[in-house]
Amino acid sequence: MTENLPPTQYMILEVLAARHRLGEQAWTFPTRLTPQLRALEAAGFIEAHTGITQNTMLARLTDAGRAAALSESYSPWVGQHRVAVTVFATVGPCLADEAGTIARMILRKQLWQLAGEGGELRQQHVKGDLTMRLHHFEETGMAHRGGYLWTEPTGRAFPRSKDDD
Repeated sequence: MTENLPPTQYMILEVLAARHRLGEQAWTFPTRLTPQLRALEAAGFIEAHTGITQNTMLARLTDAGRAAALSESYSPWVGQHRVAVTVFATVGPCLADEAGTIARMILRKQLWQLAGEGGELRQQHVKGDLTMRLHHFEETGMAHRGGYLWTEPTGRAFPRSKDDD
């Protein structure tokens, strides 16, 4: 089915399939690929929308796209995944340059108290008991642009640990 696609459309599907296998539901593409994205959308393989940053398109696989791009034997991995969570909060009264540090301090203290010595938070769920292990708190820069609050990347990565498996 996908073997008849032009090379660029085929590569877009491959990128989206790879990102899907990594747990990402959408991926950003430059607007120069809009004609190829629209063709895949017309074929029913993807949904594409204007991205949140200038000159980008956000695309994700549809059910038909997953069926075409993922092998029949594909099964999503169910296990522990490392994630980074951004929290948007209002903090005060304080100086603007202190707000991030204060928010991090409050969250760190409260979450570590809840998690206890092992650093784990547990939640009962219909799929079973869910666990979140706290690793690190990082303050990210924030800025108001165009009426939105944006987070700035830290450039920091956290390697996998033996506890991730």
